[in-house]
Formats: sequence, structure tokens, C-alpha cells
Amino acid sequence: MNNGNGITINRLVRHFEENGSVRNVQIRGRPRTVPTEENVERVVNSVDENPGTSTRRCSTQLGLSRRSLQRILASIRMFPYKIQLVQELKPIDYQQRLDYAISFQQKAEQSPNFIHNLIMSDEAHFQLNGFVYKQNCRIWATENPRAVHQRQLHPLKCTVWYGISSERIIRPYFFADGHDDAVIVNGTMYRTMLENVLRPSGQNHPQLWFQQDGATAHTARETMAILWDIFGDRIISRRSVFSWPPRSPDLTAPGSLGLFKRKGVRK
Repeated sequence: MNNGNGITINRLVRHFEENGSVRNVQIRGRPRTVPTEENVERVVNSVDENPGTSTRRCSTQLGLSRRSLQRILASIRMFPYKIQLVQELKPIDYQQRLDYAISFQQKAEQSPNFIHNLIMSDEAHFQLNGFVYKQNCRIWATENPRAVHQRQLHPLKCTVWYGISSERIIRPYFFADGHDDAVIVNGTMYRTMLENVLRPSGQNHPQLWFQQDGATAHTARETMAILWDIFGDRIISRRSVFSWPPRSPDLTAPGSLGLFKRKGVRK
């Protein structure tokens, strides 16, 4: 056997071990790209120019396979991050939020138990019909089953108030009309909640503070009168001595931790 035949046989054996056949297997799709320094630099420049582009589009623009692009991104420690939806702030809000943060820090330094005695509160809406995210729902079949999911035009929901501090939780209060249907909270309903839920919890506890946002139902004159009767000047709210900055749900425990959206809240 000459040297040429030996090379051919070795190549066939190696090809059979790798592919299970001596026939040439056609490689489909875009060929694998070597992550050379040139390709890495091209990827870095592309991401710097347009960091929001998808890997599919970026690979097409650069002429790289998507897998190679992902390997390059991982090698330079670049990862996809989702944007966060936050409350839009007005120009005047930034100074008010800074003033609030400074006042809060000073109060905490003056009274070490201030944070533990602070009750933060808010309302939230819960959808009762369930939610189907169709992007995650797939049905395997030989033919399209034309599956549909019916939902009401106006879904059922409930509105819940909750109070939380570092040491305790005030039981949830469900706002509803006479037919147990969810309603928009107005001043009268909010004051009923204060009398039935918050007053028994806060009465005769001179160390407790109460925080609420600036919703109209929260800061109406009659509402504030009840809060002053329960807590005195220990109130963080609009129209109080300790002013609450507007559009700041992220400064509260319920707003920042998403307490009201967690599972397990029961009536």
C-alpha cells in the first residue's frame, strides 16, 4: 500500500468515526466562524454602535453565524439585559426626592427604631381571570388545531390594600361594592378602611408612623383628619409635615419589592 492509499484510508476511517458514514455529509446552514481577533473587534464595534440590536440581526449584518456571535459575546463577558419600566419623573421631582431621602436619613439617625415603626401602604389590582401568555403556549399536532382562549372584554379583578413594616403586616383589605365587584377606590371607601383596619392597628401606639402616596382619596381633607387623629404628625404623605414626593412608588417597600403582585395573598 502506497502512502497515498494509506492517507485515503485513514481519512475514510476518521470520517466514519466522526459521521457514521464514509460519504461526504453536506453541512447545512452558515459555516462555523472562528472567533478571530478581527471578528471580536467587529462584534465589539457593532454592539457599541447599536447595543439594542438582536443577535439574529447582528449576525446577519456581520456575516457570522449566530452561534459564533454568541460565543464571541460570551468571551468578552457581554450578556443580554432587559429594560426596566419605572415611573416617569418630572424635572421638579428629582430635588423633591433628594429632599425626602435626606429627611428620611436624618429621621432614622435621630430615632434608630423609626424604620421598624414605619408602616408603608399601597393598593394594587389583581386579575382574577388568569392570564395566557401565548408566546409560551405551544400545541403539538400534525395539523393546526386552531385553538383559541376566550377571555372577557372587561376582566374580573379585585383591589387590595396592604400595610407592611419591618416587624409586622397589617391584614389585607379588599375593596368591593355590595356585589363583591372590584371598584375604584374613592375617599369614602378609603376612610372606611382606615376606621375598620388601620385605626385598630395604630391606635394607642404612639411610636408608629404611617406612609401613603399622594392619591386624591388618600389626601382628601376628611381622610387626613382621620390620619392625624390616629397618628398625629407621624405621617409621611402629601399635605403632611413629612412630605411624600410625587411619582415615587419605588421608594416604598410595596412598590420596590412588588409585594402586592406576589402569590399567596389571601382574603
